[in-house]
Amino acid sequence: MSDGPRIEYFHRASVPGPTAGAIQILRTGAALAAAGVPFRYHAMAPVADRDAIAAAYDLDRRHDWAVTALFPRPGWTGRPRGVALPFRLARLRTEGGRAVWIARGGAADPVVDALRRGGAPVTFLYEMHNLAHVRAVERDLGRRADAADLDTDRARTAKAREARRVAAADGLVFLSDGVARAARDAFACRAPSLILPSGTDVPARLPEPSGPPVDVVYAGKLERRKGVGLLLDALRLLPGRTAALAGGPDAAASDLRDAIRAAGLDERVHVAGPLPAAEVPAFLMRGAVACCPLPAGVDRVSDEFSSPMKLLQAMGLGRPVVATGVGPVRAVASDGADALLVPPDDPHALAAGIERLLSDAPLAARLGRAACRRAGDFTWDRRAAALLDFAASLSAVRTGSR
Repeated sequence: MSDGPRIEYFHRASVPGPTAGAIQILRTGAALAAAGVPFRYHAMAPVADRDAIAAAYDLDRRHDWAVTALFPRPGWTGRPRGVALPFRLARLRTEGGRAVWIARGGAADPVVDALRRGGAPVTFLYEMHNLAHVRAVERDLGRRADAADLDTDRARTAKAREARRVAAADGLVFLSDGVARAARDAFACRAPSLILPSGTDVPARLPEPSGPPVDVVYAGKLERRKGVGLLLDALRLLPGRTAALAGGPDAAASDLRDAIRAAGLDERVHVAGPLPAAEVPAFLMRGAVACCPLPAGVDRVSDEFSSPMKLLQAMGLGRPVVATGVGPVRAVASDGADALLVPPDDPHALAAGIERLLSDAPLAARLGRAACRRAGDFTWDRRAAALLDFAASLSAVRTGSR
């Protein structure tokens, strides 16, 4: 991959930060840089210095990756509008060599504008982890949206903006099969596409646990749509079993601690709160069993759109996993082969699965070894290679339309 193009990635998230998106982008970018492909992450939000970012995400400082902030002046945290951002993008386009620009979500809008103004050829990839109009509506509703919920002015406006991004792309990158199917139903997706799930590390040497051992470990957002309440219900059915949970945001962690106290579980269930990405592997090593309790029917992210990075991370560390058998989980794990899958939204089934692995050491060991092998199909190096091969397969920018 050493003769590859220069990769420029545009996203709204600040770094370091807790979002999975930033982790996916930077770990993939670091893998590209390690293979000799220059990579820059352009955040439309404040960023820390390179050393702080490298420490937060455990990135190798020796390689050609960088993070920049695309806003007009130091200390500015508003939405990047006016002349400053177009000027910066136009200047970026004048740099020599082959360039691939990748954008996700709303960060694609100024990128599309810049590309339509003309200039040096650029291959543009639009990366979709969900559908913007569906995600926005479900975030507001706090539940899965139906057709009537999506038939509003706000949803139609968001859909139209995303349709413009899709139409401008030379290639589309989907996080999951579910996102790809939904996008093809919603838009006229004429560009070639790539399904690119989340990634993980499979370390040659396992990290030491960051705290005392527990029976069950969970890392991820501490939200209803991630199934944390289901895990607590299962732990109520497992007297004496211990658990540690890490994630955010801070308000959700505080609410979860209150729920744990109210349920009388505070002596055996600990909430660590948000952790830097680099500290998550050592936290996961504390658990005899890792759990991914995604629910069904809460929203389309859990049902179809996600690619559970923390599940892959636990598998890459050789942790035996109990997970609910929703679509995103089944895309990376198989029941009885490399994980134990149980029906979603059933605390009794989840509790039984956890207890089975805790009580059957040979089964847990076999599933842990198989999980580690399976995670090898999803390493950041493989993700980077697939992305670069896809970009290379695309024709040059359609100069006649830009």
